[in-house]
Amino acid sequence: MNNIIKKIIRILAIDPSATGTTGICLIIGSEITFLKCENKDWKEHFKWILGLVKEYKIDLIVCETATYISNTSADIRKLIGLVGAIEILPYFFNLEVKTHPSDQNKRLRKKIVNKQVGIAGLNYQRGKAWTYQNNIISVHELDAFLTYWIWRGNNYYGNE
Repeated sequence: MNNIIKKIIRILAIDPSATGTTGICLIIGSEITFLKCENKDWKEHFKWILGLVKEYKIDLIVCETATYISNTSADIRKLIGLVGAIEILPYFFNLEVKTHPSDQNKRLRKKIVNKQVGIAGLNYQRGKAWTYQNNIISVHELDAFLTYWIWRGNNYYGNE
């Protein structure tokens, strides 16, 4: 696994939404870019993600998934469709898809807000906004970044 990890240089970390805003954290080498797709149609979110995969020749997708599903509303079914579509991308592209439960993001975000954990460059000001390297990011972009950070902490040279 370490040899695979060391070759990975193009990562899409995704906070998926099927009916609102999908947040993306695009990591190419050491550069991080935040993006978001706002649309009510999950298929448009997938087309946008597919376009990013093609444009940036992504090696790895790290995607947040629901911890549990308490209902089967139309929104949840659409989210499941989007995550399922993302999970089949390795059959068409030379990339890997890794997922982790959303409760990990929630726990980490809470620790950051309570100043129990810090991530270099990431700041939160109560009543204002999240920023990364002094640029305002949305909560969806934040969750995409935390998805990457959690994966990285578990697999990518450890937390620095």
